[in-house]
Amino acid sequence: MQALKVTFKLRSLVVQENDYPIHLDGLLAACVSEEAQEFGSNAPWQDADDLSHLLERTDDDDTGAWVWKASCLQFKPASERFFTTLVRRSEPEAFMQAMDSKLLNGRPRNSLSAKSGHNRGYFLLHSYQWMESATAWCIGDPVEIQSALQRVRYIGKHGRNGFGMLESFLVETSQEQHAWKRRFMPNHMEGENGISYIQATRRLRAPYWKKTGKIAAKVPVLV
Repeated sequence: MQALKVTFKLRSLVVQENDYPIHLDGLLAACVSEEAQEFGSNAPWQDADDLSHLLERTDDDDTGAWVWKASCLQFKPASERFFTTLVRRSEPEAFMQAMDSKLLNGRPRNSLSAKSGHNRGYFLLHSYQWMESATAWCIGDPVEIQSALQRVRYIGKHGRNGFGMLESFLVETSQEQHAWKRRFMPNHMEGENGISYIQATRRLRAPYWKKTGKIAAKVPVLV
């Protein structure tokens, strides 16, 4: 395992949430999960808990808090920030008529939730921005990481709509031995020198989107 820098080049606008940065170990976990699913795994995200062939990890404390030595992605903007609306209409009357006409697999009329699930309607305002690149640092195996990241097609939200499409990436050695600490960290662990951290409740490992498993942690303030 060695200190590495991973640089992603992007070819479309990126939807980014500053409060929930994208972690490199999260991207790698998604790649491992996708591969496990292709091999027929019934629990691909559990298989992705083990990234030991890709990354080095920290020692845990008495509470079991530890992280993979991989930073979050730091984006280099190439434009100002823009905003767009995302709209999905929920049409319960048309849905009920389709049910009554047996067009939906012949199912009888049922309830329709417009507040949650795949039939949820929304009107959202999202920011997006052109990015020159996104960079992350880690302690890991360059060959294994290069192989795993071949599966990454986009970075950020709404890739299905063409946002954050990946053009290329580069894995190279780095002289910054502690840059991987630019990430969510356990409270007991020392952060990177020169980086400020704030207190928050966050998950320390992938899947970061999961609502359970959050603990008190410190989050880097990255400009």
